[in-house]
Amino acid sequence: MMVACAPHSESEPFAAPEPEPLQIVEDHERVDYWSTGQRLGANTFNETPPDQAHFDSWADYGGEWIRLSWSKWDSASGKQFLIGDASNYSGLVQEDLDVLRDVVTLAENADVKLVLVPLSLPGLLWSQHNDGELDDRLYQDKAYWDQAARFWTDMATAFRDSDTVVAYNIINEPAPERSAGHESGTRQENRDWYDTQARGTARDLPAFYEHIIKAIRSVDPNTPIMVDGGFFGTTNGFDYFDSALSDEGVLYAHHMAKPWAATSVRNVRNGMTLSYPGEMEIWGRKQVWDAARLERELQVPVDWARESGVDPSRVVMSEFGCHRYLSWCGQYMEDVLSAADTDGLHWAVYAFRSDNWGGRDFELGTNPPNPRDHGVSSQEFWELSEVNQLSKVKRVETPAFRVISKRLAAKRDADASP
Repeated sequence: MMVACAPHSESEPFAAPEPEPLQIVEDHERVDYWSTGQRLGANTFNETPPDQAHFDSWADYGGEWIRLSWSKWDSASGKQFLIGDASNYSGLVQEDLDVLRDVVTLAENADVKLVLVPLSLPGLLWSQHNDGELDDRLYQDKAYWDQAARFWTDMATAFRDSDTVVAYNIINEPAPERSAGHESGTRQENRDWYDTQARGTARDLPAFYEHIIKAIRSVDPNTPIMVDGGFFGTTNGFDYFDSALSDEGVLYAHHMAKPWAATSVRNVRNGMTLSYPGEMEIWGRKQVWDAARLERELQVPVDWARESGVDPSRVVMSEFGCHRYLSWCGQYMEDVLSAADTDGLHWAVYAFRSDNWGGRDFELGTNPPNPRDHGVSSQEFWELSEVNQLSKVKRVETPAFRVISKRLAAKRDADASP
């Protein structure tokens, strides 16, 4: 069953619906949430809806918010969760919306705030739902912009009265540049690409965001809106944005896993030959990665924000982490967070208690699955993974996770002090 917007023809330009009369409450909790101190969170991109224990466990550590994606969940439509047909969006799938509302209630019970983020939009399937290929129809045809705007209008209508939902994150890790053949370069190179190949086209990410924000604001004037930069949300993803977006309630998000060749599973599969901190040979070039280099990388989005008149309280490191098998992962995250803490950036670790992938589940420690550390054999671990049941695996506060948990506890204690 579909709800909300009726189908539109692909050629019909989207006009935001006439909103019901809404009163803008300037001191609304969601408006103030991000401007009253650093907010510490985690990502939950599970294959199945998280249960009450998931949110309670995060809250017990002192976690404040979760960036929640539903895109991997099974849909009652047999297609994309909430969206249904990603080629012809016609309204939210009611049964799916009911499931998401129930999950929001679970988070509310634990006093955990949520940022809602899709991995797919109409015309933009998550690559793992598209045979590993990038789907960039959204970046080729503005008709999909209108479908995405209708989707987010429906979502905002559904959740505009929820004090648990503290931001709408329009899309995870956009990359309109990739399929156009442009990889991130210098700031000037990125601006030149934008000016000559993207501005005014369907690949114009700032214009796309303005289009979606206008639609959301037609029904929800209060809830903050989070936007990832280009190049899969990397630290210099706002290089080609001329300025801040027009809405003052926007949060600017980036992801930090640089250097990806070292922090990812690729390094694990290659025998963990790249080690942090130190000199690494990446794609034929020697590079030094240490705390100073990470600090410089994380300064890039902060500098852009200041140049654009955006307060650093509107900057969010919405993903960071490294593969847990890397013995130096804890030190890497300590250096990343030390740099982020300097500017008081909001952050969210990737990830918290995955139900099917343990690569960045830091409570599992640095060792491969084994009975001593995890209470299950390697075979049992992978069997649980295949059926999205890793929640049954024992978690403990490992040294790597303590990098996170000590900050959560300190923030909780500080907030509780008179």
